[in-house]
Amino acid sequence: MSGAFLGKKRFRAGKDDGSAMYEKIKEGIRQLWQKKKYKALSEVHRVFSQEKISYFVDFGTLLAMIREKDFLMYDSDLDFGILPNSPGEEVNYQLVRRELKEAGFRHLSENIFKGKVIKDRFIFSGVRIDFFYYKQEGNLLKCWLFYKPPRDKLGKEERRVVEVRHSTLTGLKKIEVRGVEFFVPENPERVLAEKYGEGWRIPDKKWVYWKAPNAFKCEQLGYQRRF
Repeated sequence: MSGAFLGKKRFRAGKDDGSAMYEKIKEGIRQLWQKKKYKALSEVHRVFSQEKISYFVDFGTLLAMIREKDFLMYDSDLDFGILPNSPGEEVNYQLVRRELKEAGFRHLSENIFKGKVIKDRFIFSGVRIDFFYYKQEGNLLKCWLFYKPPRDKLGKEERRVVEVRHSTLTGLKKIEVRGVEFFVPENPERVLAEKYGEGWRIPDKKWVYWKAPNAFKCEQLGYQRRF
């Protein structure tokens, strides 16, 4: 038997056999991970639809579903944008939290900026999920992202902040990928161009989210609290 130990001697599989086995295992793990992400996506859609929470898949998840029609292999989490019920209002994040917890999601952390919760992170079926709480001001939608540059001397909970802005959405539409339904902006291509630039259709391995074309640095620090 290839690769078995016989006494002190070990018979190794040939290079091609080992490579093929490695690729088979890697593909199996990838498929399992993708299945978990679709399960999480489906459950978020179910919970939010039931409670009439207005949402859309956002950032890397939106990019993946529109450009690749699948999750990105290297993306380890899901992103959702949560919209206020009307301009000037704030998202009812307490409702979001309550419904997710009742559905079996576990709360991992919250991001606070200027005294307000602007993002929550949960985990479900091993998949981390970020919920960004948007605010509408005039014809703009805004959310806030935290980052910590290398060698930046910040406190344990302190984070740098960028304000991400893009045009208000004309509406949402439901699409289906691999049998799972979810909402995206009515014009996702326009949103992606504003978030990632006109070259969003071409993968960019050097992409840095806090340097996005629609990301504006904030002077005040944010705070991330883990549970």
